[in-house]
Amino acid sequence: MIAAKWIIGVLCLSTLFSGCDTVKDIIGTGPEEERLPGKRISVLALDRTLEPDLEIADRPVKLPRPRLNSDWLQNSGLPTHVMQHPAAEGNLTPLWSHDIGAGETGENLILSSPIIAHQVLFALDSENVLSATSLRNGRTLWKASVIPEGEDVEGALGGGLAYHLETLYVTTAFGYVLALNPENGGIYWWRNLGTPIRSAPVADSERVFVLSIDNKFFALNHGDGKTIWEHSGISETAGLLGSATPAVSDDLVFVPYSSGELFAMRAENGRVAWSDLLTFQGRLGTNTILNDIDASPVVNGNVVYSISHSGRLVAIDIRSGVRIWEQEIAGTSTPWLVGDYLYIMTTTNSLVCIQTIDGRVRWVQSLPVYLDPEDQEELIIWTRPILLGDRLIIASNHGEVRAVSPYTGRMLGVINLRNGVRVSPIVANGTLYILTTDAKVLALR
Repeated sequence: MIAAKWIIGVLCLSTLFSGCDTVKDIIGTGPEEERLPGKRISVLALDRTLEPDLEIADRPVKLPRPRLNSDWLQNSGLPTHVMQHPAAEGNLTPLWSHDIGAGETGENLILSSPIIAHQVLFALDSENVLSATSLRNGRTLWKASVIPEGEDVEGALGGGLAYHLETLYVTTAFGYVLALNPENGGIYWWRNLGTPIRSAPVADSERVFVLSIDNKFFALNHGDGKTIWEHSGISETAGLLGSATPAVSDDLVFVPYSSGELFAMRAENGRVAWSDLLTFQGRLGTNTILNDIDASPVVNGNVVYSISHSGRLVAIDIRSGVRIWEQEIAGTSTPWLVGDYLYIMTTTNSLVCIQTIDGRVRWVQSLPVYLDPEDQEELIIWTRPILLGDRLIIASNHGEVRAVSPYTGRMLGVINLRNGVRVSPIVANGTLYILTTDAKVLALR
Protein backbone atom coordinates (compact mmCIF):
# COMPACT_ATOMS: atom_id res chain seq x y z
CA MET A 1 0.00 0.00 0.00
CA ILE A 2 2.69 2.48 0.96
CA ALA A 3 4.93 1.52 -1.95
CA ALA A 4 2.29 2.52 -4.45
CA LYS A 5 1.84 5.85 -2.73
CA TRP A 6 5.44 6.96 -2.37
CA ILE A 7 7.44 5.39 -5.21
CA ILE A 8 7.04 7.89 -8.01
CA GLY A 9 9.54 6.58 -10.51
CA VAL A 10 12.84 4.84 -10.94
CA LEU A 11 15.83 6.66 -12.38
CA CYS A 12 18.92 4.74 -13.53
CA LEU A 13 20.31 2.71 -10.60
CA SER A 14 17.39 3.40 -8.29
CA THR A 15 15.13 6.31 -7.65
CA LEU A 16 15.72 7.15 -4.12
CA PHE A 17 12.96 9.63 -3.10
CA SER A 18 6.89 18.35 -4.25
CA GLY A 19 6.62 21.50 -2.70
CA CYS A 20 7.60 23.43 0.32
CA ASP A 21 7.81 26.97 1.59
CA THR A 22 10.33 28.96 -0.36
CA VAL A 23 12.18 31.94 1.06
CA LYS A 24 9.57 34.19 -0.57
CA ASP A 25 6.79 32.21 1.13
CA ILE A 26 8.42 32.74 4.52
CA ILE A 27 9.55 36.37 4.43
CA GLY A 28 7.17 37.75 1.79
CA THR A 29 7.97 39.80 -1.28
CA GLY A 30 7.65 43.42 -2.25
CA PRO A 31 6.19 44.82 -5.45
CA GLU A 32 7.48 43.46 -8.74
CA GLU A 33 10.53 45.33 -10.00
CA GLU A 34 12.06 45.39 -13.45
CA ARG A 35 15.02 43.00 -13.57
CA LEU A 36 18.25 44.36 -15.02
CA PRO A 37 20.03 42.17 -17.58
CA GLY A 38 23.22 40.33 -16.72
CA LYS A 39 24.50 37.50 -14.55
CA ARG A 40 23.61 37.58 -10.84
CA ILE A 41 26.54 37.07 -8.47
CA SER A 42 25.92 36.84 -4.72
CA VAL A 43 27.66 39.60 -2.76
CA LEU A 44 27.86 37.15 0.16
CA ALA A 45 29.84 34.54 -1.74
CA LEU A 46 33.32 33.64 -0.56
CA ASP A 47 36.33 34.90 -2.47
CA ARG A 48 37.08 31.57 -4.11
CA THR A 49 35.40 28.49 -5.51
CA LEU A 50 35.93 25.18 -3.75
CA GLU A 51 37.93 22.71 -5.79
CA PRO A 52 39.46 19.31 -5.00
CA ASP A 53 43.10 19.23 -3.99
CA LEU A 54 44.87 17.72 -7.01
CA GLU A 55 47.62 16.24 -4.84
CA ILE A 56 45.14 13.89 -3.17
CA ALA A 57 42.71 13.44 -6.08
CA ASP A 58 43.87 9.86 -6.73
CA ARG A 59 43.98 8.87 -3.09
CA PRO A 60 41.13 6.41 -2.37
CA VAL A 61 38.61 7.34 0.33
CA LYS A 62 38.60 4.59 2.97
CA LEU A 63 35.80 4.44 5.54
CA PRO A 64 35.26 2.22 8.58
CA ARG A 65 32.92 -0.72 8.08
CA PRO A 66 29.22 -0.03 8.63
CA ARG A 67 27.79 -0.93 12.04
CA LEU A 68 24.16 -1.34 12.97
CA ASN A 69 22.86 1.29 15.41
CA SER A 70 19.68 0.53 17.34
CA ASP A 71 18.94 4.07 18.58
CA TRP A 72 19.22 7.73 17.63
CA LEU A 73 19.03 9.27 21.07
CA GLN A 74 19.84 12.94 20.52
CA ASN A 75 19.72 15.65 17.87
CA SER A 76 22.63 14.21 15.86
CA GLY A 77 22.51 10.74 17.33
CA LEU A 78 25.00 11.17 20.18
CA PRO A 79 26.21 14.05 22.40
CA THR A 80 29.40 14.22 20.31
CA HIS A 81 27.30 14.49 17.10
CA VAL A 82 29.36 11.66 15.58
CA MET A 83 27.59 8.46 14.45
CA GLN A 84 30.36 7.25 12.09
CA HIS A 85 28.92 4.67 9.61
CA PRO A 86 25.43 3.26 10.33
CA ALA A 87 24.69 0.05 8.44
CA ALA A 88 22.02 -0.63 5.82
CA GLU A 89 21.97 -3.00 2.87
CA GLY A 90 20.39 -2.88 -0.58
CA ASN A 91 18.19 -0.24 -2.18
CA LEU A 92 15.93 1.86 0.01
CA THR A 93 12.34 0.64 -0.16
CA PRO A 94 9.36 2.32 1.58
CA LEU A 95 8.02 0.34 4.55
CA TRP A 96 5.33 2.63 5.94
CA SER A 97 4.36 6.24 6.50
CA HIS A 98 2.76 7.75 9.58
CA ASP A 99 1.14 11.11 10.29
CA ILE A 100 2.53 12.59 13.53
CA GLY A 101 0.34 15.71 13.63
CA ALA A 102 0.16 19.18 12.11
CA GLY A 103 2.19 20.04 9.04
CA GLU A 104 3.74 23.39 8.22
CA THR A 105 1.36 26.30 7.61
CA GLY A 106 2.23 29.98 7.49
CA GLU A 107 4.60 30.79 10.35
CA ASN A 108 4.53 27.32 11.89
CA LEU A 109 7.53 25.27 10.76
CA ILE A 110 8.99 21.91 11.70
CA LEU A 111 12.56 22.58 12.87
CA SER A 112 13.18 19.69 15.24
CA SER A 113 14.56 16.33 14.10
CA PRO A 114 13.01 13.16 15.54
CA ILE A 115 14.87 10.82 17.87
CA ILE A 116 14.61 7.05 18.40
CA ALA A 117 14.91 5.05 21.64
CA HIS A 118 13.90 1.44 22.27
CA GLN A 119 11.98 1.08 19.01
CA VAL A 120 9.96 4.27 19.61
CA LEU A 121 10.24 7.42 17.48
CA PHE A 122 9.62 10.73 19.26
CA ALA A 123 8.85 13.84 17.18
CA LEU A 124 7.47 17.38 17.43
CA ASP A 125 5.01 18.68 14.85
CA SER A 126 4.58 22.29 13.71
CA GLU A 127 2.17 23.07 16.58
CA ASN A 128 4.47 21.79 19.34
CA VAL A 129 2.62 18.53 19.84
CA LEU A 130 4.94 15.71 20.89
CA SER A 131 4.17 12.19 19.70
CA ALA A 132 5.57 8.73 20.34
CA THR A 133 5.34 6.26 17.44
CA SER A 134 6.07 2.54 17.60
CA LEU A 135 8.58 1.49 14.96
CA ARG A 136 7.32 -2.07 15.09
CA ASN A 137 3.99 -1.19 13.49
CA GLY A 138 4.05 2.58 12.82
CA ARG A 139 1.23 3.32 15.27
CA THR A 140 0.91 6.25 17.69
CA LEU A 141 1.54 5.28 21.32
CA TRP A 142 0.71 8.68 22.85
CA LYS A 143 0.59 12.42 22.13
CA ALA A 144 1.06 15.47 24.36
CA SER A 145 1.08 19.21 23.75
CA VAL A 146 4.11 21.05 25.11
CA ILE A 147 2.49 24.48 24.70
CA PRO A 148 2.00 26.35 28.01
CA GLU A 149 -1.59 27.15 28.83
CA GLY A 150 -2.69 30.45 27.32
CA GLU A 151 0.19 30.69 24.84
CA ASP A 152 -0.35 31.19 21.09
CA VAL A 153 1.24 28.50 18.92
CA GLU A 154 1.57 30.83 15.91
CA GLY A 155 5.22 31.57 15.16
CA ALA A 156 6.53 29.40 18.00
CA LEU A 157 9.61 28.03 16.25
CA GLY A 158 12.16 25.58 17.51
CA GLY A 159 12.79 23.35 20.47
CA GLY A 160 13.97 19.77 20.31
CA LEU A 161 14.37 16.38 21.94
CA ALA A 162 16.95 14.22 23.71
CA TYR A 163 16.75 10.82 25.44
CA HIS A 164 18.98 9.83 28.34
CA LEU A 165 18.74 7.57 31.40
CA GLU A 166 15.19 6.47 30.53
CA THR A 167 14.02 10.09 30.39
CA LEU A 168 12.78 12.14 27.44
CA TYR A 169 13.93 15.78 27.56
CA VAL A 170 12.09 18.47 25.59
CA THR A 171 12.91 22.14 24.95
CA THR A 172 10.35 24.58 23.56
CA ALA A 173 10.21 27.96 21.86
CA PHE A 174 8.37 29.22 24.95
CA GLY A 175 11.49 28.79 27.11
CA TYR A 176 10.44 25.60 28.89
CA VAL A 177 12.53 22.50 29.54
CA LEU A 178 10.61 19.34 30.40
CA ALA A 179 11.65 15.89 31.61
CA LEU A 180 9.03 13.31 30.58
CA ASN A 181 8.26 9.66 31.09
CA PRO A 182 8.87 8.16 27.62
CA GLU A 183 6.28 5.45 28.28
CA ASN A 184 3.28 7.78 28.52
CA GLY A 185 4.41 11.43 28.34
CA GLY A 186 3.96 12.04 32.05
CA ILE A 187 5.96 14.98 33.47
CA TYR A 188 8.81 14.32 35.90
CA TRP A 189 9.74 18.02 36.17
CA TRP A 190 9.68 21.25 34.17
CA ARG A 191 11.58 24.54 34.19
CA ASN A 192 10.85 27.92 32.63
CA LEU A 193 14.17 29.53 31.71
CA GLY A 194 12.44 32.77 30.72
CA THR A 195 13.96 32.94 27.26
CA PRO A 196 12.94 31.17 24.00
CA ILE A 197 14.82 28.01 23.07
CA ARG A 198 15.27 27.02 19.44
CA SER A 199 17.79 24.16 19.69
CA ALA A 200 17.48 20.64 21.04
CA PRO A 201 18.85 19.83 24.50
CA VAL A 202 21.90 17.63 25.04
CA ALA A 203 21.83 15.13 27.90
CA ASP A 204 24.99 13.51 29.20
CA SER A 205 26.02 12.02 32.54
CA GLU A 206 23.82 13.74 35.13
CA ARG A 207 23.34 17.05 33.30
CA VAL A 208 21.07 18.48 30.63
CA PHE A 209 22.51 21.31 28.54
CA VAL A 210 20.27 23.94 26.94
CA LEU A 211 21.10 26.90 24.65
CA SER A 212 18.62 29.77 24.24
CA ILE A 213 18.22 32.04 21.21
CA ASP A 214 19.70 35.02 23.10
CA ASN A 215 22.98 33.16 23.71
CA LYS A 216 22.38 32.01 27.26
CA PHE A 217 23.62 28.54 28.11
CA PHE A 218 22.32 26.46 30.99
CA ALA A 219 23.55 23.29 32.67
CA LEU A 220 20.60 21.70 34.49
CA ASN A 221 20.45 18.82 36.95
CA HIS A 222 18.89 15.84 35.17
CA GLY A 223 16.93 14.80 38.25
CA ASP A 224 15.07 18.02 39.12
CA GLY A 225 15.95 20.61 36.45
CA LYS A 226 17.70 23.00 38.84
CA THR A 227 20.42 25.19 37.34
CA ILE A 228 23.93 23.92 38.09
CA TRP A 229 25.66 26.75 36.24
CA GLU A 230 25.08 29.10 33.32
CA HIS A 231 27.08 31.11 30.81
CA SER A 232 26.34 33.93 28.34
CA GLY A 233 27.78 34.74 24.94
CA ILE A 234 27.60 38.02 23.05
CA SER A 235 23.97 38.93 22.41
CA GLU A 236 22.95 39.10 18.74
CA THR A 237 19.95 40.97 17.34
CA ALA A 238 19.74 38.77 14.22
CA GLY A 239 20.38 35.13 13.52
CA LEU A 240 19.46 32.22 11.28
CA LEU A 241 16.19 30.36 11.57
CA GLY A 242 17.72 27.23 13.04
CA SER A 243 20.06 26.83 15.97
CA ALA A 244 23.11 24.73 16.77
CA THR A 245 23.14 22.15 19.54
CA PRO A 246 26.11 21.97 21.95
CA ALA A 247 28.39 18.93 21.88
CA VAL A 248 29.63 17.02 24.92
CA SER A 249 32.72 14.84 25.13
CA ASP A 250 34.08 13.51 28.42
CA ASP A 251 34.47 16.49 30.78
CA LEU A 252 34.05 19.25 28.17
CA VAL A 253 30.98 20.85 26.59
CA PHE A 254 31.37 22.83 23.37
CA VAL A 255 28.93 25.72 22.97
CA PRO A 256 28.35 27.47 19.60
CA TYR A 257 26.77 30.92 19.87
CA SER A 258 25.03 32.91 17.14
CA SER A 259 27.72 35.57 17.60
CA GLY A 260 30.25 33.21 16.00
CA GLU A 261 31.84 32.40 19.35
CA LEU A 262 32.77 28.80 20.20
CA PHE A 263 33.41 28.05 23.88
CA ALA A 264 34.86 24.93 25.48
CA MET A 265 33.73 24.69 29.12
CA ARG A 266 34.10 22.23 31.95
CA ALA A 267 30.86 20.28 32.06
CA GLU A 268 30.99 20.06 35.85
CA ASN A 269 31.22 23.75 36.73
CA GLY A 270 31.15 25.84 33.53
CA ARG A 271 34.72 27.07 33.82
CA VAL A 272 35.95 28.22 30.39
CA ALA A 273 38.79 26.09 29.06
CA TRP A 274 39.20 28.13 25.87
CA SER A 275 37.22 30.07 23.27
CA ASP A 276 37.48 30.90 19.58
CA LEU A 277 35.74 33.22 17.13
CA LEU A 278 34.62 31.67 13.84
CA THR A 279 34.06 34.82 11.80
CA PHE A 280 35.58 35.12 8.35
CA GLN A 281 37.27 38.36 7.28
CA GLY A 282 37.04 38.65 3.50
CA ARG A 283 38.57 41.23 1.22
CA LEU A 284 35.91 43.77 2.10
CA GLY A 285 35.56 42.88 5.78
CA THR A 286 33.34 40.18 7.23
CA ASN A 287 31.85 37.85 4.67
CA THR A 288 28.29 38.36 5.93
CA ILE A 289 26.46 40.32 8.57
CA LEU A 290 25.44 37.00 10.14
CA ASN A 291 28.30 35.37 12.02
CA ASP A 292 25.95 32.68 13.30
CA ILE A 293 27.17 29.17 14.04
CA ASP A 294 24.06 27.27 13.04
CA ALA A 295 25.81 23.91 12.66
CA SER A 296 26.51 21.82 15.73
CA PRO A 297 30.18 21.15 16.52
CA VAL A 298 31.33 17.54 16.14
CA VAL A 299 33.91 15.93 18.42
CA ASN A 300 36.11 12.96 17.60
CA GLY A 301 39.03 11.99 19.80
CA ASN A 302 40.92 15.12 20.84
CA VAL A 303 39.59 17.33 18.03
CA VAL A 304 36.41 19.40 17.66
CA TYR A 305 35.28 20.53 14.22
CA SER A 306 33.00 23.54 13.77
CA ILE A 307 31.73 25.59 10.83
CA SER A 308 30.14 29.05 10.74
CA HIS A 309 27.73 30.75 8.37
CA SER A 310 30.23 33.52 7.72
CA GLY A 311 32.78 31.13 6.19
CA ARG A 312 35.11 29.55 8.72
CA LEU A 313 35.61 25.79 9.12
CA VAL A 314 38.08 24.88 11.86
CA ALA A 315 39.62 21.85 13.53
CA ILE A 316 40.64 22.64 17.12
CA ASP A 317 42.61 20.65 19.67
CA ILE A 318 40.10 20.27 22.51
CA ARG A 319 42.67 20.47 25.31
CA SER A 320 44.70 23.47 24.20
CA GLY A 321 42.17 25.34 22.05
CA VAL A 322 44.77 25.69 19.29
CA ARG A 323 43.55 25.51 15.69
CA ILE A 324 44.99 22.51 13.88
CA TRP A 325 43.76 23.75 10.48
CA GLU A 326 41.11 26.01 9.00
CA GLN A 327 39.29 26.40 5.71
CA GLU A 328 37.29 29.23 4.10
CA ILE A 329 34.05 27.25 3.89
CA ALA A 330 30.60 28.46 4.99
CA GLY A 331 27.89 26.11 6.20
CA THR A 332 24.77 25.99 8.34
CA SER A 333 24.26 22.25 8.72
CA THR A 334 26.20 19.92 10.99
CA PRO A 335 29.09 18.12 9.25
CA TRP A 336 29.06 14.32 9.12
CA LEU A 337 32.29 12.82 10.45
CA VAL A 338 33.30 9.27 9.61
CA GLY A 339 36.81 7.83 9.86
CA ASP A 340 39.28 10.36 8.44
CA TYR A 341 36.72 12.46 6.56
CA LEU A 342 34.18 15.23 7.05
CA TYR A 343 31.20 15.60 4.71
CA ILE A 344 29.83 19.14 4.59
CA MET A 345 26.94 20.86 2.84
CA THR A 346 28.02 24.44 2.14
CA THR A 347 25.82 27.54 1.95
CA THR A 348 26.29 27.47 -1.84
CA ASN A 349 24.94 23.89 -2.05
CA SER A 350 28.22 22.11 -2.60
CA LEU A 351 28.64 18.73 -0.95
CA VAL A 352 32.29 18.53 0.09
CA CYS A 353 34.50 15.68 1.31
CA ILE A 354 37.36 16.93 3.49
CA GLN A 355 40.28 15.12 5.13
CA THR A 356 40.11 15.54 8.91
CA ILE A 357 43.87 15.40 9.33
CA ASP A 358 44.67 18.54 7.34
CA GLY A 359 41.44 20.04 5.95
CA ARG A 360 42.28 19.32 2.32
CA VAL A 361 39.37 18.88 -0.08
CA ARG A 362 39.10 15.37 -1.53
CA TRP A 363 36.07 15.94 -3.77
CA VAL A 364 33.28 18.47 -4.41
CA GLN A 365 29.81 17.74 -5.79
CA SER A 366 27.78 20.80 -6.83
CA LEU A 367 24.03 20.54 -6.21
CA PRO A 368 21.19 22.64 -7.60
CA VAL A 369 20.69 26.01 -5.89
CA TYR A 370 17.42 27.03 -7.56
CA LEU A 371 14.49 25.19 -9.10
CA ASP A 372 14.60 27.92 -11.75
CA PRO A 373 18.36 28.52 -12.31
CA GLU A 374 17.85 30.98 -15.15
CA ASP A 375 15.83 33.45 -13.07
CA GLN A 376 17.40 32.29 -9.78
CA GLU A 377 14.02 31.65 -8.19
CA GLU A 378 12.76 29.05 -5.69
CA LEU A 379 15.82 28.50 -3.54
CA ILE A 380 16.75 24.90 -2.75
CA ILE A 381 17.96 24.16 0.78
CA TRP A 382 19.60 20.77 1.42
CA THR A 383 19.74 18.99 4.76
CA ARG A 384 22.80 17.76 6.57
CA PRO A 385 24.35 14.75 4.82
CA ILE A 386 24.07 11.48 6.73
CA LEU A 387 25.96 8.29 5.93
CA LEU A 388 23.98 5.08 5.62
CA GLY A 389 25.42 1.85 4.27
CA ASP A 390 28.07 3.33 1.95
CA ARG A 391 25.86 6.14 0.66
CA LEU A 392 25.35 9.75 1.72
CA ILE A 393 21.70 10.76 2.00
CA ILE A 394 20.60 14.39 1.57
CA ALA A 395 17.10 15.86 1.24
CA SER A 396 15.74 19.19 0.07
CA ASN A 397 12.96 21.59 1.02
CA HIS A 398 11.36 20.79 -2.34
CA GLY A 399 11.08 17.07 -1.65
CA GLU A 400 14.06 15.65 -3.50
CA VAL A 401 16.12 13.00 -1.72
CA ARG A 402 19.47 12.01 -3.19
CA ALA A 403 21.97 9.24 -2.56
CA VAL A 404 25.61 10.19 -3.20
CA SER A 405 28.74 8.05 -3.12
CA PRO A 406 30.92 8.99 -0.14
CA TYR A 407 33.94 7.77 -2.07
CA THR A 408 33.65 9.79 -5.27
CA GLY A 409 30.73 12.22 -4.88
CA ARG A 410 28.95 10.51 -7.78
CA MET A 411 25.16 10.54 -7.64
CA LEU A 412 23.69 7.08 -7.02
CA GLY A 413 19.94 7.73 -7.09
CA VAL A 414 17.08 10.11 -6.39
CA ILE A 415 13.51 9.97 -5.09
CA ASN A 416 10.97 12.80 -5.30
CA LEU A 417 8.58 13.14 -2.37
CA ARG A 418 5.23 14.89 -2.42
CA ASN A 419 6.36 17.29 0.29
CA GLY A 420 9.59 18.97 1.30
CA VAL A 421 12.07 18.03 4.01
CA ARG A 422 13.43 20.66 6.37
CA VAL A 423 15.11 18.54 9.06
CA SER A 424 17.78 15.91 8.50
CA PRO A 425 16.75 12.26 8.18
CA ILE A 426 17.81 9.83 10.91
CA VAL A 427 18.64 6.12 10.91
CA ALA A 428 18.24 3.16 13.26
CA ASN A 429 18.41 -0.61 12.70
CA GLY A 430 19.19 -0.18 9.01
CA THR A 431 16.07 1.92 8.41
CA LEU A 432 15.99 5.54 7.21
CA TYR A 433 13.35 7.82 8.75
CA ILE A 434 12.36 11.07 7.05
CA LEU A 435 10.08 13.70 8.61
CA THR A 436 8.45 15.81 5.89
CA THR A 437 7.00 19.30 6.11
CA ASP A 438 3.46 17.89 6.14
CA ALA A 439 4.36 16.04 9.39
CA LYS A 440 4.60 12.55 7.91
CA VAL A 441 7.31 10.13 8.96
CA LEU A 442 8.49 7.90 6.12
CA ALA A 443 10.30 4.68 6.96
CA LEU A 444 12.56 3.24 4.23
CA ARG A 445 14.69 0.15 4.45
